[in-house]
Amino acid sequence: TLDEMPIASTMEQALLNQIKEINQGSYEILSNIAIFNTAVSIQVIEKLFIGTEKSIEVYIDELCLKGILCKKIEDMGFVFDFYNKVLKNLIYNRLSEEERKEKHVIAAYVLENLFRAEGRENKEELIYHLEKAKDKHRIVKYCIELAEKMKSLRIMDEAIIKYEKALSMLSDEEDLNKKVEILLEIGDIYLSVGNLSSALDNYRKTYKCSMNLVEEKLQVD
Repeated sequence: TLDEMPIASTMEQALLNQIKEINQGSYEILSNIAIFNTAVSIQVIEKLFIGTEKSIEVYIDELCLKGILCKKIEDMGFVFDFYNKVLKNLIYNRLSEEERKEKHVIAAYVLENLFRAEGRENKEELIYHLEKAKDKHRIVKYCIELAEKMKSLRIMDEAIIKYEKALSMLSDEEDLNKKVEILLEIGDIYLSVGNLSSALDNYRKTYKCSMNLVEEKLQVD
């Protein structure tokens, strides 16, 4: 809790002293914002915050006036983040592992529903929370979607990075069909940009996975 915070050295002490004066409601908002990789809107914060008589806007305004939070403008409107990233990390690190995971699971759920309802998306932020929540199945799903988007925009390096992240989430024992599909996509991208050695390397991996898949099916039959 806020009262149990130990005082750390020099810079950390000054930062912690800054928030020693705030109430528990404000601290709860800070701990929710701290789990995000990027700035976050009031609309999202509200869905994470356990109800209070005071409006979220009042808390946010007070925290901005104290210089703890800062307001930014993005395509979706006003968003909020910590003015000092060290303080953000301090508050995040004071959450237990269980609290962090629970908050990341809720944040992923909130973002997913928000993107679906409004047609706006930030898959990078969503993937970040899914990674922290260790939800491999949905990480694969959204990494592939983001890779396909990058490929359509001809941002091939980013497409490969996202396909490879999806690939890293799949185990050797399972998901062989999915591995074959992803390796083939990566190989095709390398071929399209003229990187023949990397294309061949991925096609060889595709062939190897395909053979494992055939063996697996033969054993089942």
